Amino acid sequence: MKINKLFLLGLAGLAFTACSSDEENQGSNLSGNGVVEVRIVNPTTRTLSDATSGDAGDQITVVPADGYYTVKLTAATGSATKQVTADDIRDGVVKFWDVKGPTKVEVWINDGDTKATGTASIETLQGIAPENYPAYGSSEAFNLTGKTETNEGKTYEMYSASVDLKIPVARLEVSGITHRDKDGNCSYGELTIDGIYLDKISLTDGGSIVDYCMPAIMDADGQTVITPAPVLWDQIASASFLTPGAVWPAVAEPAQCYNYYFYPNANQIPVLKIYFANAKHANDPTQVYSEPRYAMIKSYNGDPNFKFEKGKIYRITNVELDDDNIIGDEEGNTLYGVNVTVTEASWTIADLSAEWVTM
Repeated sequence: MKINKLFLLGLAGLAFTACSSDEENQGSNLSGNGVVEVRIVNPTTRTLSDATSGDAGDQITVVPADGYYTVKLTAATGSATKQVTADDIRDGVVKFWDVKGPTKVEVWINDGDTKATGTASIETLQGIAPENYPAYGSSEAFNLTGKTETNEGKTYEMYSASVDLKIPVARLEVSGITHRDKDGNCSYGELTIDGIYLDKISLTDGGSIVDYCMPAIMDADGQTVITPAPVLWDQIASASFLTPGAVWPAVAEPAQCYNYYFYPNANQIPVLKIYFANAKHANDPTQVYSEPRYAMIKSYNGDPNFKFEKGKIYRITNVELDDDNIIGDEEGNTLYGVNVTVTEASWTIADLSAEWVTM
């Protein structure tokens, strides 16, 4: 009698399992096993580096430096990460099969999962060519398209999402720095140009703005840093800034520039500063100006509230400084701040669309 009861209980258990399986495989929701399709659209278009070229409206093409796009799917079942090349996705699609409950799709290039998620220190993002910059995108929004796909006799409902690959920073390029003797009566007998740096920036995306000083300001004992030295600093081999016709960086083919990647902040315009270590009077070489001295670019296109945007390259190709622009105050009197003209180039990546289907 006990055997009969156990036998009947086993049959009941089998019937329950079969029913659950049928319900799961009916689909029309994200709980069933299925296939995820990720459609990839090819991205469109601290030292001296090649300057980008062209006029406003240019578009810089961003490509994977190693040739790979990384696509990561997170799901209740079937989570996977794939590296694919353009040849792997000739039809624009990467597929993940036997997926249940997909929750997130991530795509990145050039280590974008760690470098382009907004937490990377700005120091680690310097020196990267614009076309090989890290980018990252993700989506957790799943939308039923109303389309179906049949594969090996099974029909799947298709869902889609849009993954927007983003570049987290702006790039500022600076070239054409020259001395202008506006009245033929230069105040300096000696003036050396020794560096250039970006001040009033944050180390991480959305982080607090940091004030920098070159050289760093120490406490009275010389043990504690009060104002740190800049992290985005280009040293220039000390040279006379008064040499007629001299320009920094030196004119070359291809054209060179000082460049800085930074996180734009809606409440603070970055201040570009040029550093002069040595300065002496023209009429009395034994008399020394306060040293070091600085010139500051404090406005762009004449707009004190100019807004820099992520994913754009800003070019400054002409910085003319006369004696009045070069002062001993590192914080800079606004009366002597230099205004420059900038041109913009778009630095964007096409959307990546993801499609997945569930049976």
